[in-house]
Amino acid sequence: MQRSLEKLLLWPSAAFLLTLAAVLSFKLLNGRIRTRGLLVDPATGQVSALRVQQLLVTLACAGAYAAELSDWPRSDRLPPPPDELLMLFAGSNAIVLLHQTFQSVLRAFSRSIRAEKDSPS
Repeated sequence: MQRSLEKLLLWPSAAFLLTLAAVLSFKLLNGRIRTRGLLVDPATGQVSALRVQQLLVTLACAGAYAAELSDWPRSDRLPPPPDELLMLFAGSNAIVLLHQTFQSVLRAFSRSIRAEKDSPS
């Protein structure tokens, strides 16, 4: 009974996911989903290496996990992600967060120095 239910739900689920991917791809390609500035650092206006790195690592981890899914024998649950993928993904995000934190602290420190300099003694 459970096997027939799984088979019954497999095709509509796959059709939904493929349709969703097609709609998102179409909207990305015709400009309905805005991607301008996705990789640009708002502070500098230049392409940010950290944003490019984060995007590539995210896509690589998603692709590697999707490849794991094709080899997973059970259909009742998802496989646990490999520790290497989790460390790569967490490390990439940690680098970005540390950079943003450092930049915020640096800006606040710079503002306080300028305020002290401009204040009358």
